[in-house]
Amino acid sequence: MACASSPLVCYPVLLQSSLLLDHNQAGRQAPVADKWRAFNFDVLTIDGHDYRQIAGAFEAARATKGKPTLIIAETVKGKGVSFMENEAGWHGVAPNKEQLAQAVAELRAAQSQLTEPAQATSQPAAEGDAT
Repeated sequence: MACASSPLVCYPVLLQSSLLLDHNQAGRQAPVADKWRAFNFDVLTIDGHDYRQIAGAFEAARATKGKPTLIIAETVKGKGVSFMENEAGWHGVAPNKEQLAQAVAELRAAQSQLTEPAQATSQPAAEGDAT
C-alpha cells in the first residue's frame, strides 16, 4: 500500500518533496488521492502521457510551500505500441526481434508527431477536477 511510507513526511526535508505516482490502473489500485491528502500532501492528477501537463505539475509542486506534493500520472501500460497497449500479459515480458522492430517503428512514428514545448503552460487538474 502506498500510504505505508507516507508517515515519513514528518521529516522537514520532505516537506518540499514531490512524488510522481504512475497510476496505470493495472493490478489492485485503491483510490490513492484521499489517502495521501490525509498525510497533508497536495495532490495533483495529470495525463501521464502529456509532457506539458507533467512539466506543469512539477512547476505547481515547486510553488507549493509547507507540504509535499503527490502527482498522480494517469497512464496506459504499453501506450503507443498497438499490440502492447492495455495488454496486461506484456508486463515483464520481452518482445521478440520482430515485435521489438514493430514497437520501435510505432514509437518513432508517434515521436515524430510530437513538438517540444517552448514553455509548459498547462496546469494540472486538482484531484477530483475534470481533466
